[in-house]
Amino acid sequence: MQLLSLLAIGGLTASVAGRSMQSVGKREEAPRPRVARPHPLRNVQSVKREATSIINTEASKKFIVNGTAGAIPDVNFDIGESYAGLLPISDKANDSSMYFWFFPSENKDADDEITIWLNGGPGCSSLEGFLQENGPISWQYGSAPFAVYNPWNWANLTNMVWVEQPIGHWVFI
Repeated sequence: MQLLSLLAIGGLTASVAGRSMQSVGKREEAPRPRVARPHPLRNVQSVKREATSIINTEASKKFIVNGTAGAIPDVNFDIGESYAGLLPISDKANDSSMYFWFFPSENKDADDEITIWLNGGPGCSSLEGFLQENGPISWQYGSAPFAVYNPWNWANLTNMVWVEQPIGHWVFI
């Protein structure tokens, strides 16, 4: 009876392990090669902005981002006009600042509006929203090694700024 129970448990264990080879540290056989299909967003390019800069002041020049194809690592498309850097929050020199990345919208209906994106605070960067949810650059599962252009980014609708907070928590790209 004990031998029968032992054999039953051994058979059950072997069948479970056989169904999930990764769970016991073994690799499954490689699947048969599939026909390569292009990623649906891989060839989507952002529209290069032909107009002059939307924000052209002496103070904004130090925040201009070179968004041409290849200027940002692993981003092989033009992201358009944008501004990024440390936003001072007081007039005192070397005081606290917050990291931001701003994209002006080409939507003429958005001239007088701005949307500020703040993720949930420490441990959840606002740039996560920028890079995975609603920004023009998207690093989604399966898009490696390069980012893809997000044609549904919120900067198409409104002027967008992603701000890191609380103060002192920055993620640099």
